[in-house]
Amino acid sequence: MTTQEIQSFADKHSLDVRPMNSHQHRLMGEYGDYILDVYFKKNKHGEVIKNSVLHWSTGKWHVIHDIKQLEKLLPNEKIN
Repeated sequence: MTTQEIQSFADKHSLDVRPMNSHQHRLMGEYGDYILDVYFKKNKHGEVIKNSVLHWSTGKWHVIHDIKQLEKLLPNEKIN
């Protein structure tokens, strides 16, 4: 997944996206609570080859490949 896909996902679910650096974006809820951290592993050409996600409420790491897997990590009240 690319940064544009993450941004459109966040817009769909009313989340705020904060770029922390070039390889990390933080998804936050409406009250500033941390939901997910998405990390991008890129190859030398700048293409995303792997996304790792830190789920803040559980403290667990997940490797995701598409938006549907990312949606499963959202709290139930955030799924539209």
